[in-house]
Amino acid sequence: ELCPRLLAQKDGVCADAQHCDCCCHSHGFGDGAKAHFVGSESGAEDRELSAEAFDIVIGSDGRRNTLFQDFPRKEFRGKLAIAITANFVNRRGESDVRAVEISGVSYIYNQKWFRALFDDTRIALENICYYSDETHYFVMTATKASLLARGVLRTDLAETHLLLDDANINREELLRYARDAAEWTSGLRDLEFALNGSQSPDVALFDFTSVYAARNASRAKQIRTTCCAPGGEASTHVLMLLTGDSLLEPFWPTGSGAGRGFLSALDAAYTALQWALRVLPARRLEDPRAEMDAMVEVLAERESVYRLLAQTTPENISSKDFSSLLPQNRYKKWTKSAVNEVRPQVRHLIGFRLAAPPPPLPHRQSLAAKRARRATVAVTSRDLKD
Repeated sequence: ELCPRLLAQKDGVCADAQHCDCCCHSHGFGDGAKAHFVGSESGAEDRELSAEAFDIVIGSDGRRNTLFQDFPRKEFRGKLAIAITANFVNRRGESDVRAVEISGVSYIYNQKWFRALFDDTRIALENICYYSDETHYFVMTATKASLLARGVLRTDLAETHLLLDDANINREELLRYARDAAEWTSGLRDLEFALNGSQSPDVALFDFTSVYAARNASRAKQIRTTCCAPGGEASTHVLMLLTGDSLLEPFWPTGSGAGRGFLSALDAAYTALQWALRVLPARRLEDPRAEMDAMVEVLAERESVYRLLAQTTPENISSKDFSSLLPQNRYKKWTKSAVNEVRPQVRHLIGFRLAAPPPPLPHRQSLAAKRARRATVAVTSRDLKD
């Protein structure tokens, strides 16, 4: 929880200064921003952490990131994508060792292979991945028509949440579908499902239609520190950044998740450096106008780079050697004119709060869905629309 936080007041004076959680007693005032930490049993670690000052917060904790209230997201919905994940026992036998992994193959790139799969099994897939580790792990996107034809889905329903509701799924047919697809594509035979935490076959089916991207990669949030004593307050701006899946979920089958994750981390590092070189010196000089101009410039650079991130391919990256943090060493199309275009559009990213904080994502993902996300299976970029 970022400041301010104000508890236990009485006539402008702390009722119990030793345990007061206001800013002046939790951590005092000084350079940078502070945060209130709550969680340790004794409270000593919380107060020690609360005393630390910081200038930058980076969110890199995945799709359901902690900073969601400060970063509205846009949802991309493509055509219906139904994902199946399945784990099978790896017996470490000769056939298990010789099985060839499938790093990610899509129908549009190998139509003959997918048609042969359909002819032999009546299974129609849009894509599939197979990884061999502690288990044989498969992730695939199946067509609704084939799931209905094979009896996995009992009834064709228009609403996705009803279509994929447990009541509309024939569990036994789902197991047969997943095993048949796994054995045909990998060449393995007599596969046995691994068991999940509920001691049930580890196979799941779910909607994989939506992916999310943050509308902005950065903002400068004003943090106000307050004290229980009258007049005891101060404020500063903290640079907030997103990286990885918190910023931009990957599209499959481009295999872009890890690559764009690294690019966004380098972009964030460059922005943090510019904040230290431009904004903090102006702040130390107590020149509000110069500080504001510097913040606008830093955010404009970051947002102009973010516009290019989703377009990156191996062909349009400037260099495969990322030894420098400079954006032009990564993005061929990044120029100062791009920064000039974005500059008038970033001032709303500076301030205490957004006009309307965005809601959290509508539901928490299951463990199977999270594992599938990590395998970067989704719809192709050409299927997506805002």
